[in-house]
Amino acid sequence: MMSTRLQYGTSSREKAVALGKRKRWLYAGIATVLVLGAATPYAIHKLNGAAPVQSSAAMIYSVGYTNVAQTVTAAGVVQPASTVDLAFPDATSKVIKINVAVGQSVKKGQLLAQEDDSATKAALLTAQSGVAQAEANLASAQATLKSTTQGATTSKLLSDQQAVAQAQLTLQAAEQAYQSQLAASKNNIGNQQKISVAETTLKNDQAAAADTSALNLAESQLAYDQQTLKNDQQTLATLESQNGSITQAQIAKAYQQYQYEKSLSDTWQQGQQVGANPYANALSNDQAAYTSLNSAYTSLQAAKQTVASDNLTVQKDQQAIAAAQAAMTKAKQQVVLDEENLQQVRSQVSANSGAAQQALTSSQLQIQQAQLSLQSAQMQLQQDQQPADPATVASANAGVIAAQAALQTAKDKLTAAQDAEAQTQLVAPTNGVVAQINGQVGQPPASGVTGNTGAFIQLVDTAQNAYQVQFQVSQSQVQQIKLGDPVIINASGLTGSALNGTVTQLDPTPVNTSGMTVYNAMATVVDPSKALQTGMNATVSVQTTNDPHTITIPSTAVQKVGSAVGVYVVQSTNGTTSANGSGTYVGTFKGGSLSNPQALPSDVKFVTVQLGAMQNGQVQVTSGLTPGEDILVPSAGATGALTGN
Repeated sequence: MMSTRLQYGTSSREKAVALGKRKRWLYAGIATVLVLGAATPYAIHKLNGAAPVQSSAAMIYSVGYTNVAQTVTAAGVVQPASTVDLAFPDATSKVIKINVAVGQSVKKGQLLAQEDDSATKAALLTAQSGVAQAEANLASAQATLKSTTQGATTSKLLSDQQAVAQAQLTLQAAEQAYQSQLAASKNNIGNQQKISVAETTLKNDQAAAADTSALNLAESQLAYDQQTLKNDQQTLATLESQNGSITQAQIAKAYQQYQYEKSLSDTWQQGQQVGANPYANALSNDQAAYTSLNSAYTSLQAAKQTVASDNLTVQKDQQAIAAAQAAMTKAKQQVVLDEENLQQVRSQVSANSGAAQQALTSSQLQIQQAQLSLQSAQMQLQQDQQPADPATVASANAGVIAAQAALQTAKDKLTAAQDAEAQTQLVAPTNGVVAQINGQVGQPPASGVTGNTGAFIQLVDTAQNAYQVQFQVSQSQVQQIKLGDPVIINASGLTGSALNGTVTQLDPTPVNTSGMTVYNAMATVVDPSKALQTGMNATVSVQTTNDPHTITIPSTAVQKVGSAVGVYVVQSTNGTTSANGSGTYVGTFKGGSLSNPQALPSDVKFVTVQLGAMQNGQVQVTSGLTPGEDILVPSAGATGALTGN
């Protein structure tokens, strides 16, 4: 492949500009490979000045393609492809440890520097304690909710029943003792009648207070209605699990589809068509789908209404129980009044019976105490037998929700405390090299942040082995370069270690450098060997074009006949070069001499051609020849000629 390039060095003015510029961006000397075809006048001039062909022998050259490349060369400086700036969020706490130095290589996860964390550790311990307390409060609230919703245990109910039975026995014994004392204290018939009337009233009121038939009936009705509610809730839950996703929109859509199919079917029937109705199956399926959805939705709504009605009934039952309990309480209060009245009567009758009266009074007090104990035991049993009311359950549930919210708040505080503790350490996020340390141990980090980055520590990221080379190109060169063009990087000090890369940045806006208009560009290169170092000088060669289909021929094959420039084509041969092959010599021509063109055979024709650039004995042919044609080349100009027939 012919790849010799014409190279032009930098002008004295450009060198002065490059030397005078003190910044990373260096204006590079320009070494551009010219595209073949830009030197046609030069090629013709050289041919015009060539000596006439003296050789009598000629070689046959089969025309082919040559790969012609164009590059732009510039100088630049190696720099890292990326850097990482690390800083402490808290700029007031003192730095207590720096574990690295500038230029040191570090690994991902390595601790680089440590800030005083005494305050953040204390806050972290407080936050952890807060989470533990919030978790305990939540557990307590959940236990309360569970106890409230599940009701009393079997053992608790048995204990309540035993307490009621014991209170009844105590009351019975107190009443018997009272009757004995009462008989002893009676003095006359009149007083006995007063006592009898009071006792009768008391007994009647006691019977009314002890009559639990209304309460029992209300409780039985409540139990029945609660079971009905439970059954209906189970039915509703089943329907919701099966049909809860059905919406009125779905039903309406199904109904529209059904009506649509029905209209098609009706239209077909009204048209008095012959044969089976083509819409019958679709109509039947859509009608069934609509009926099924509508029926399921109706059943679900009916179940919801039933549960709502059951809830109202249970509430009414609970109200009836409350009313019955209130009536019994009122009756018991009346019993107390009756007992007080009876006590007064007996006191009057027994005013002068000291010891007997005291015994009677004591018996009465024992009865009252026994009655109160019995009432308390009965009320406790009734309370434990009844399920918790909605308000109590709601209160317990609200307690759980509040405890959960408090726990989440405590966890958020713990997360914030953990983050604050973690932020007291600077850890390498990637493999790299320490480029800057802007601070020292014993000082707050803000006092040392004076570098260009504003970071406490800056790392050069070496995880990807990627580097960049900054360079500048002229106005003429920028038209040839585009993003993604391949480049070859040769860094100073790395002899024989050229690296491949690509153009990754090309600024569209020019800059003025000491009177020269240039464009900033960047090439990115991967260095698996890690030989590149930041700050190295490098040469960047950008390959802007690469045309493998350029026709070139030996320049000595070009002849001038009068004012025409061309070559002699041997038409009797078929050529040996393929359409995509390279040009090559295929043998010696024995049909005549180029020094006497008039004597050449008739199958050798002079063909005019258009020429491009000429380099190293080769000249570009822009028109007039095609690959595979055979031309004559004087043997004196045939390098590496073949011997043939």
